[in-house]
Amino acid sequence: MVRFIALETEGHYLCRLLWGTESAVNAEIVRLKAEVVKAEKALDHATPRDIRRGINCIWRICREYNISGVYGSIIELLECDENLFTAVEVTVGNSLFHVVVESDEISTQVNRHLNGEKGGRVTFIPLNSVKAPYVTYPPTSDAIPLLKKLKYSYSYHQAFSLGLFVSQAETSWGMLGLG
Repeated sequence: MVRFIALETEGHYLCRLLWGTESAVNAEIVRLKAEVVKAEKALDHATPRDIRRGINCIWRICREYNISGVYGSIIELLECDENLFTAVEVTVGNSLFHVVVESDEISTQVNRHLNGEKGGRVTFIPLNSVKAPYVTYPPTSDAIPLLKKLKYSYSYHQAFSLGLFVSQAETSWGMLGLG
């Protein structure tokens, strides 16, 4: 009988411990969901209206017509440190909102539906017809190809062609022949 009470007490203790852990995890999930909503709103405000409408329409078209091979906009496919946001934004500009697709046929198919619905404006990057240029970078430790600082799936590599991240203004002036 004493052993049964000890096991029951231990079981209650474990349940309370697990409930506490579950509660903490649920609170973190709620916090992260709120953070995602906040980030999506900030992105919506930073995106030109017709482009935002086009990208949202593309996802709906893909669901409704069961179209696969649409990977997302460049901004959705890249990850980088916060300290590089400005460098990437300045280098890429509105190309951040170009949509990477598997082929010309998919972009044509989606574009047909998009135009039929007057769903906004989108620029597609079909992977089957885009080749990233081979670039020779100057040998210096002060300049690093920006792509080496970004995280992205290698399957999209030909969609990306970015410049150099230069750590000092004097280095960039020298590379341009101005220093």
